[in-house]
Amino acid sequence: MSDNKVQMTFIQKLENFWYHYKWHALFGAFALILAIVCFVQCMGRTEPDAMVMYVGEIKNMLIPAEDNRDQSLEDDVMAEDYNGDGEKRVEVFQLIIPLVQIGGEYDYDDAVAQTNNSERQRMYTEVATGASVVYILHPYIYEEVKNMEVLRPLTDVLDDVPEYAVDEYGVPISELIAYRMTNLRYYPEDSIICIRRERTKDSGSMNPDDADYYANNVEFFRDVIEY
Repeated sequence: MSDNKVQMTFIQKLENFWYHYKWHALFGAFALILAIVCFVQCMGRTEPDAMVMYVGEIKNMLIPAEDNRDQSLEDDVMAEDYNGDGEKRVEVFQLIIPLVQIGGEYDYDDAVAQTNNSERQRMYTEVATGASVVYILHPYIYEEVKNMEVLRPLTDVLDDVPEYAVDEYGVPISELIAYRMTNLRYYPEDSIICIRRERTKDSGSMNPDDADYYANNVEFFRDVIEY
């Protein structure tokens, strides 16, 4: 038996590798492309100055395509670029929860919201650990969130609490100048705007707020109320 080894050309080595490891190579290439795309998207994405959670019955777009951008929250209400990244940006997290009115009183629609309550669970998760700080809520849902003891008193964040505030935590958006002059008007007029308390490490929160980010949301809340 000859001890001489057959010497393969470079092309033959490639063909041999592809024959034995083509699926590994394809999977690795796909993973690499996916990682590059995600990296590029992350690098090009700016953080929002503020984040709003809307919970109510009617699904509306905060900034409809045909809306006048001169009347947007970012351009017309925000006094400044809070986080200093060169772009004013407000993100909105919307949850649509069916409600029913019986005898003048609201309740969750049993047929939809009780038996298929994924949106309600998402609301609870957002309140507990989500990034949204400013809330725009249907009056019935506002009372539920208020009972969760997560809302911050208006006196903590405003120099002058409007006399038309519904209580110590919320303000009806229909009473705001910003509601009449900006794209806030696309939300139901009985909605209530409020702000949650800051989550801190000392409070044992599972997801404490970044102090600067929370402060930016407070400034945005003030700008909306005092517009």
